[in-house]
Amino acid sequence: MLPLAGLIGLHMLFSGQVRLPRGLAVGVAAGAASLLLTVACDSWFWQRWLWPEGEVLWFNTVLNRCAALRPRRAGPARPARRGALQARVRARAGALSGA
Repeated sequence: MLPLAGLIGLHMLFSGQVRLPRGLAVGVAAGAASLLLTVACDSWFWQRWLWPEGEVLWFNTVLNRCAALRPRRAGPARPARRGALQARVRARAGALSGA
């Protein structure tokens, strides 16, 4: 969405429909209003003051802790469960066929 708005803004600027100071003023005002709205809405849902995008940016870039949230790979327990499931299916199939 932002690249499209940027292209439209450049088109309006180069075609003379808007002057640079007015475009910057409207852009800054719209950005501030959007940030205020998202902080108010997300803070109401989370029951504390926060800006989720800012917290994610801080956690991933400044603290460099994004690897702490990666799920660990399942070890050999996964094939064992699959083998047990296949054994139950074969046992039920054998019981149904009368063997």
